[in-house]
Amino acid sequence: MIKIGMDFSNLDLSKYTTEIQEYIIDHKKEIAHRVKDRAKQLCPKKTGRLCRSIRVRKTRDGFEVRANAPHAHLVEFGHRIKKENGEYDGHVPPHPFLRPARDEVLNNLLNSGAKGFEFAESAGVFDDYWKG
Repeated sequence: MIKIGMDFSNLDLSKYTTEIQEYIIDHKKEIAHRVKDRAKQLCPKKTGRLCRSIRVRKTRDGFEVRANAPHAHLVEFGHRIKKENGEYDGHVPPHPFLRPARDEVLNNLLNSGAKGFEFAESAGVFDDYWKG
């Protein structure tokens, strides 16, 4: 399992306008679901189990987006390959999907400003963006 917190406690909002800060705080759930949707697009789809395991969960401080598949962390961060005799034989490269999804959604939001983001969303500007 791997999870990405959406409580924004580690995000320095002070460099953004009050309008953007308030938007982020008021729309945590919506932003978390956008991250989930984007992560499902970015995750590899060998069997589909990993993508189906991506969920949004409410926490005490906000929301988290998590992938509950047992191999989620191995895909996100990569891993070494271990032979039957115990020796290591190579490395499987990472295929990040949760962290890039979070970064894309937040950057999109922060770069457009809260009002611009709200208007663009209602106008369907992100429709093509979310299709990948």
